[in-house]
Amino acid sequence: MSALRAKPWAPEETELLGGVALSERERKRYNIGNFIRAAIDDRSYKGIETEVSEMIAKRCERAPRGIYIPLDLLVRAPLHQGTFSAGGAAVQTSVMPFVEVLRNKTVAMKAGATVLPDLKSNIAIVKQTGDYSNGWTVEAPGTDITPDIPTFGQVTLSPKIGYGATQATRQWLEQADNPLLTDLLLNGLAKSLSVALDRAAFFGSGASGQPKGLFNQTAIGSVAGASIDWQGITTFEKNTLAANANEETFAYVAHPDTRDLLKNRARGTYLGFIVNEENKIGPYPCHATAQVDAGNIVGGDFSQLVIGMWGGLDLVVDPFIFKKQGLVEFFGFLYADVGVPFPSAFTVATTVS
Repeated sequence: MSALRAKPWAPEETELLGGVALSERERKRYNIGNFIRAAIDDRSYKGIETEVSEMIAKRCERAPRGIYIPLDLLVRAPLHQGTFSAGGAAVQTSVMPFVEVLRNKTVAMKAGATVLPDLKSNIAIVKQTGDYSNGWTVEAPGTDITPDIPTFGQVTLSPKIGYGATQATRQWLEQADNPLLTDLLLNGLAKSLSVALDRAAFFGSGASGQPKGLFNQTAIGSVAGASIDWQGITTFEKNTLAANANEETFAYVAHPDTRDLLKNRARGTYLGFIVNEENKIGPYPCHATAQVDAGNIVGGDFSQLVIGMWGGLDLVVDPFIFKKQGLVEFFGFLYADVGVPFPSAFTVATTVS
C-alpha cells in the first residue's frame, strides 16, 4: 500500500480522453458528434474518435459496449426541439454557450483520493497489517532476539458498473451545432456519472452493484456530532495520527450546512472559529459539498481512499428501440470501484449540531 500515491484532480485532466493525451490539433478534431451521427444513420465510422477508443480498450484490455470517451454524464428528460427546456433552447439561430444544471460538487479526488486508472482486471491491494520486531540490545544479550513475522491483508477492487442515460429527438440532433451536441450529450453525461462515483466514494452501500464508501466502512472512527466543539474536531486529527496515517494528505469534507455551522462556532474565547476564513480547520482544508449528507463531516488521510477505474466512459448509441417516436437513446457506462485499505485513517461525525 505504501507504493500508492494520491493523484489530485486537476482541470487539465479534462484534456485526457481515458488516459490518452491528445495534441491541441487532435483535440480540435475530436468530435463525438461524428460517431453519434454515424450510429444514428446505422453506418460504420472510422476517425480519431474510434482510434482513441481503440487505444483505451487496448490499455485496459476491455472492449467497450459502444465507444470509449471522456468520463461521466446524464440528462433525465428526453431532449427535443419543440420544448425550450428540453433541448429547444439549443436549436434555432445563434446560441450562446449554455448554462448547465447545478450539480453537487465532487470532492473525493480533490481531497486527495488515490486514483488507479486504466486497470485491466480485478486487483488486490496488499496491505501490511503487522510490523517487524525492533528494539535495542547489548553486545552479548544472553538470550536470542525473537523476530516478529509481518502479517498482510488485502483490499480487492473489481469493476462496478455505473450508468447514465438520456434521450434526444432526431430533429434536435440534426439541428444542434456539433460543439453544443458534444457538451450536452457527452460532457453533461460524464459529469453526472462523476457525481455518482464521488457519492459512492462516501456513501456507497457495497451492495446491489455499488462500491462500498467511506461512511460504510466497519473500522472507521467516530465522534459524537451533537454540540461538537473544538476538542471533538481535533479528535479527527488525533485518530488519524494514532492510526499512523499520513497527515500530509489529511482533509475534512462536510455538508455545506455543517461547514457553515462550524464557521460560526468559536474554538474558545478570543481563539477564532473552528473553520477559518480560508475554509480550513487548523492547517487542513475543509471541503463542502452536498455529496455528504446533511449534518455529516468526515476527516482523515484521503490517500487511503482508493478509486479504481477500468477504461473511460463507454458510450452506447441506440437509434432503433424508439425509432417510431423519432427518439435516440444514449447510455454511458463507467467501470469503477472504491476501496479503503485502512479505514482507521478516517473519522466521521453525524448529526452535527
